[in-house]
Amino acid sequence: MPGSFPETAEQPKNGILLSNESPILTISRSSLNRLNEQIKLNGGKAVHAEAFRANIVIAEDYISPPGNERPYVEDGWAGMQIGRQIFRMLGSCRRCQMVCVDQVTAARNEEPFATLAKTRRFDGKVFFGQHTCHVTLAGDESPQAQTPRIMVGDLVRPLTVEDGVLEDTELRRD
Repeated sequence: MPGSFPETAEQPKNGILLSNESPILTISRSSLNRLNEQIKLNGGKAVHAEAFRANIVIAEDYISPPGNERPYVEDGWAGMQIGRQIFRMLGSCRRCQMVCVDQVTAARNEEPFATLAKTRRFDGKVFFGQHTCHVTLAGDESPQAQTPRIMVGDLVRPLTVEDGVLEDTELRRD
């Protein structure tokens, strides 16, 4: 919503913009699959992607042979390109017990937080997913930049700092 978050001196240029930590949360299907494998090994019930309330759920190429998934590979990305749109990774998402509340029944479970706490704890904090923001190329006035869209099935290309694409980008504030 334009104007909802006016720029102030306190806001960092690449910082997290919304009160719920970031404008977009990205998780990967292969990371979720790995988490669910670990949950089931301990006799628990697998969780759905919806438990993490992600805006973008990326999946590896559907023609990849089974067992070639790369869970948590998104942790090392500087950004990603989805279709023609560019996104910057802002950092790992710190998780809390809210991922244990079933969004349909409101029932509280131990999973997935219990397994995340055992497998994805760093410096005493539990992480799963990446805070993400949309960026545009500086000076891009194309229709795609004015009304950015992504769709299910769009190709996702990881971006690293070496790609150089993220150096010539600006955060979109709307």
